[in-house]
Amino acid sequence: MFVVFAIAYLGLSFAGLMGNTSLEILTWTMWAGLLFSVVALLRVVLRTAAETTRVRLCKATDMGDIDFIDPLFSTRRTMINAFKLPRYRDEEIAASATTVILRRAHLRQLRDDGVDTATMELIQTSLPALSDYDRWTAMAPRIGCSAINATIRELNRS
Repeated sequence: MFVVFAIAYLGLSFAGLMGNTSLEILTWTMWAGLLFSVVALLRVVLRTAAETTRVRLCKATDMGDIDFIDPLFSTRRTMINAFKLPRYRDEEIAASATTVILRRAHLRQLRDDGVDTATMELIQTSLPALSDYDRWTAMAPRIGCSAINATIRELNRS
């Protein structure tokens, strides 16, 4: 869809038709179509990334049964985060969805085990960074599928 709109727009503009005021409505329609198709393309990319995350979690948990994952963040939130300066970007959106889910599942598992808040804060500061994919996937078998699936269900509802 994006390609069709882009080719049509370029064809009209190279033909010199865009200078005509009667085609101003067509120009705005083309730009709206381009924007719509970019958002639709981004939704497809986010859906594909969610399925890739599910496959990675299955492999990390030794082929455990992982629930279906909706995209973690909305298209709007992802686009807004992309336009922010790097120091103001949301760390979770910039990180791999696999590490975000594993981190939340690990903290959930600790809460379910009855760890007190002081110990929980200490543990949170010693956890690997969200960008450290290898360390998080190495921790995945210790986290377990039940905590990961509970976290995924919680994220899918929000």
